[in-house]
Amino acid sequence: MKKLIKLFLLIFIGLLSMNSFAQKPVEFSGEISFTQVTVVDTFNYKYFVKDNMVTLSILINKDIDEFMIFDLSKKRIIAANSSTKTFKEIYIKPLSLNIFEDTLFKVKKYKEDTIINNYKCKKWVVINNKENTKIIYYVNNYYNYSFFTNLLSLLGNRMEKVGLYFLHIKNTNGYFPIKTIEIDNSVNKIIMINNTIDISKDNTIEYKNISNSNISSEFNLLRYKNFIEAFVSNQLKKQLIEKEKQEIIQKQKDLSLKNELLIKDKKIKEKEIKEAKTQKYILIGIVFFIILLTILIILFLIRTKKANKTLNSQKEQIIEANEELNQQNEEITAQRDEIEKQKEIVEEIHHEISQSIDYATRLQGAILPEEKILEKYVSEHFVLFKPKDKVSGDFYWWSHVENHTIITGADSTGHGVPGAFMSMLGSSFLREIVQKEYVTHTGVILRKLRKEIIKALKQKGEQGEQKDGMDMAIISIDHKTNMVQFSGANNPLYILTNRELDKLEPLKDFENFYEIKPDKMPIAIYEKMDNFTTHEIQLEKGDQLYMFSDGFADQFGGPKGKKFKYRPFKRLFFENKDKPMNEQKELLNLAFEAWKGDLEQIDDVVVLGIKI
Repeated sequence: MKKLIKLFLLIFIGLLSMNSFAQKPVEFSGEISFTQVTVVDTFNYKYFVKDNMVTLSILINKDIDEFMIFDLSKKRIIAANSSTKTFKEIYIKPLSLNIFEDTLFKVKKYKEDTIINNYKCKKWVVINNKENTKIIYYVNNYYNYSFFTNLLSLLGNRMEKVGLYFLHIKNTNGYFPIKTIEIDNSVNKIIMINNTIDISKDNTIEYKNISNSNISSEFNLLRYKNFIEAFVSNQLKKQLIEKEKQEIIQKQKDLSLKNELLIKDKKIKEKEIKEAKTQKYILIGIVFFIILLTILIILFLIRTKKANKTLNSQKEQIIEANEELNQQNEEITAQRDEIEKQKEIVEEIHHEISQSIDYATRLQGAILPEEKILEKYVSEHFVLFKPKDKVSGDFYWWSHVENHTIITGADSTGHGVPGAFMSMLGSSFLREIVQKEYVTHTGVILRKLRKEIIKALKQKGEQGEQKDGMDMAIISIDHKTNMVQFSGANNPLYILTNRELDKLEPLKDFENFYEIKPDKMPIAIYEKMDNFTTHEIQLEKGDQLYMFSDGFADQFGGPKGKKFKYRPFKRLFFENKDKPMNEQKELLNLAFEAWKGDLEQIDDVVVLGIKI
């Protein structure tokens, strides 16, 4: 047993020894080149790293815009800027992470490796909740890039978000971002991309004169000062050349101005000569005008004399015409008396026709069903019935048979007296089919009604035959189950609920508002004579059903005299769905009258609302 324990200890110590001698990443020394692409411009960056020394070159369009030297051990920065022509040497206190609010940042590190630009990388994401931005880093630690986090903390407030966010990530020492993507979450748009082009280890071109430890601490300051002074001097020479160029341009402008003045003087003289010639021509014109006017006056006097002779002749003709007119007036008076007699006859006929139409109106009203049937079997209802004339081609009808309530709204061909005959015919056939034959299936009702209409009107489908018939929406409510059947002949059914209905898609922009499409064929002979589709919908208490003719949506009106149309019609139902049925009726009527205004009503209107 003791031997086994000793053996285990030896193996454990051996493993610890192997782990202690595991190879660590080599400290990076060399060159790193990368680009930064923003929505505005593209920048090229280049790092040279040696021990605690780093240089950074910033290039715009291949020209050095800024050159910086970092002594990471002494926290010193030497910087030169070609735009501002400045040279600075400063010592900086490293940035403290205490400036960050932890609640603003959310960091996520992914375990999976990703190949970016041929480098194996880890993916890190930092999200700023306050600014609604995020930065994605693809980092590599094949070498020990410890210089990078030290460099970022030394840059301090000069840094952009890319550096500040990276410093906020824990355990970043030794990592370098191969690729960085900054994203604005509010518009889901990339703002900036940093992309590493090349990493060259042990590139000592910049450091062949500073590898000695005695001089690396001073980092060849004098050599870089001379370089920068020469760079600035070169920029001053460029400015002098530019100034001379501007002076030449100004001289050219002065010469051009003198030429313009000479040209203006020449134009003034030419204008004076031209004006003198113009005055001469005006004087000649005045003389010519006086001569011409004299000739015209003479001609006018001659024509006036001739015109007087013509007037005397016309006067005699007018006297003769007056005598003819007096004779015609006598004839007109006789004709007027005859017209008055005919008018009295027409008024008497009109009175008799009006009485007949009034009687037809009372007959149609007697045929329409009583509302007490609906009051007994449904929660609430309304009927908006607006004939164009005294009698209507639109009609409504309902009946209760064997625990089913059948309700329909129909639109007959035409309006006025012809339409009224069709509506009375439809009501009569419905009464035969539903009340006498006890048919409650909506598809069968429409099929039988179509058969009776074709038979009554003797329709044969021949070319040129009158296309009389009706469009209709019909429902049958089973009061035991609240199951509703619907069939439609060109007219749909609207359903408003407080829930989603299975197998039905709600109307766009209208929550829980459904339209069940009708069959595209009328109650009449037609090129398509299929059976009518029967839809079954399970309803609950409080659900609302609407049937209607096309008279409301087709009414002309509004400021431009256009049709009301179906989308505003649907919105009226949707916006007033929580109101009682009688109030919905009043609001529909007000909307119709306001839209119609002073225009004529073009068709009969019927709208039925049913609340389960």
